[in-house]
Amino acid sequence: GFASTRMNVNMNLSDFDGIYIDALSVVAGNGAENMNFVFTLKDPQAAQLQVTFKAQFQAGTSYDGFRRSYMLFSEMVPEYRGRQIDRGPIDEKKIVEIGIMGKQPGVVGDFE
Repeated sequence: GFASTRMNVNMNLSDFDGIYIDALSVVAGNGAENMNFVFTLKDPQAAQLQVTFKAQFQAGTSYDGFRRSYMLFSEMVPEYRGRQIDRGPIDEKKIVEIGIMGKQPGVVGDFE
């Protein structure tokens, strides 16, 4: 299962190589520390073709605190419906969507 949130934006990130995320998940010991998190970006072409550029990151828990991850734009993987595709790099000058997804390994169906 998964849960996600995304926001439409109009951003020029071309002055940067990547982005830092300081992430904190829920309480340690409930399985959330096994959650996979994904940072997502779209440029206009990606949005039109339903392609999402993704980079995985980890979140800390209330036990170990925030975890900082750095994701390079050049290493983000373009995907269409969860499958990697062959496409040029994201256009950092024209970011139109930003998002975060949480995926729980081995869960099919409702997100827990």
